[in-house]
Amino acid sequence: MRNRILEIVVFLMDFLQQGAKENFHPDELSDTLEQMGYSDSEISSAYKWMLERLHGNPEKYFDKYPEKPKSLRLLSSVERQQISPAAFGYVLKLKNLNLITDLNMELILEKASQIGTYPMSESQMKLLVSSVVFPELGGADIEEISSDSASYRKNFH
Repeated sequence: MRNRILEIVVFLMDFLQQGAKENFHPDELSDTLEQMGYSDSEISSAYKWMLERLHGNPEKYFDKYPEKPKSLRLLSSVERQQISPAAFGYVLKLKNLNLITDLNMELILEKASQIGTYPMSESQMKLLVSSVVFPELGGADIEEISSDSASYRKNFH
């Protein structure tokens, strides 16, 4: 469930970052999300999480040009073997959307290196990230993340 909530949050942030905040109609957007297969509970949880985060400083999520330039985190040669480009790209996207902090990113990359199913796919990374972003919904289930590796390897090679 937490993975699906994260998908909704990313969808909403992409939508808002693309300048759609002027035409933002939560009811219409909720209908779209329901048509995409998300439940009312998942949609509500995503909205609730976003509102809690935006309550403090909504401007930081929508600034196209932040005050301070951001540094770019590169993977070491060992990390590049452990984390697929798509998985790392997903983490970078979340960082650029301000959905995770630098500290969250390092924690995610460290956990990804410890999982032991290499290279980690994007779908595995989504499961891992959702456990960091939504700790109140429980931690990452290593077996859940690892079980996805067999299908990834079959498609990757």
